[in-house]
Amino acid sequence: MNELITSLAYRSFGSGIPVVLIHGFCEDSTMWDDVIKQGHDGLRIILVDMPGFGKTPISKAISIEEIAEAVHALVISLGIKKYFLFGHSMGGYVGLSILKKHEGNLLGFGLIHSHPFADSEDQVSNRNKAIDFINKFGASLYIKQIIPSLFPKSFVTSNRFLLERLVFNANKYPALGITNALSAMRDRKDHSDILKNMSIPFLSIIGENDHLIPTERFLKQASMAKVTKLEFLTKIGHMGPFENPKLINRAIQNFVAEFHTAS
Repeated sequence: MNELITSLAYRSFGSGIPVVLIHGFCEDSTMWDDVIKQGHDGLRIILVDMPGFGKTPISKAISIEEIAEAVHALVISLGIKKYFLFGHSMGGYVGLSILKKHEGNLLGFGLIHSHPFADSEDQVSNRNKAIDFINKFGASLYIKQIIPSLFPKSFVTSNRFLLERLVFNANKYPALGITNALSAMRDRKDHSDILKNMSIPFLSIIGENDHLIPTERFLKQASMAKVTKLEFLTKIGHMGPFENPKLINRAIQNFVAEFHTAS
């Protein structure tokens, strides 16, 4: 575990209230760049690359729980004892594992286009098929297909250059990083109980056009925590940090401002 902690690549911006952002599947910490460009006065932003993505290497299978422990240990090693934590999609799964063991270190927690539920049988089957495909044919064809599928079709049509850039960047990731992420998400536990039992504030950011996660799942999780702030983003799909970084930035900043004062 010490080796994993020291290998995690991260970037830090600004000073003030600590805010940790964890990226989603087939992305890296640069997915937050347009979000923090909207402004982060009074905040210390920590962006982490998960194993196999961005500048963090991967040499063996790593579980969601192991990634979570490494991310938390990294934050603590930076001299940060209390922080806000937000995760996008797969990053939300990692965040839930941090919440489970280290709620005492969190000032607030947010899921951005993510949820606490385990994979369905169909999702498990699809992840297994994807792993088999990558092992047989390599990651390039999979990446070319999966990246556009994360966005609403209308966004893909009008943002071809962005999609090409994301596909290009994802092709730099080792195949092991992608297959490990797929297996780690497949094997994660249901964490609904964590949201139900948490005592810190919870932010749930939902995209109206998110075709990857049914709206009923979003609404179900929004009613679990004792203190919940729900942000329902119209005309936004699963990739809010790219689709409308200004709205994502505003939701995070407002949440931090409201609940840091209350803490």
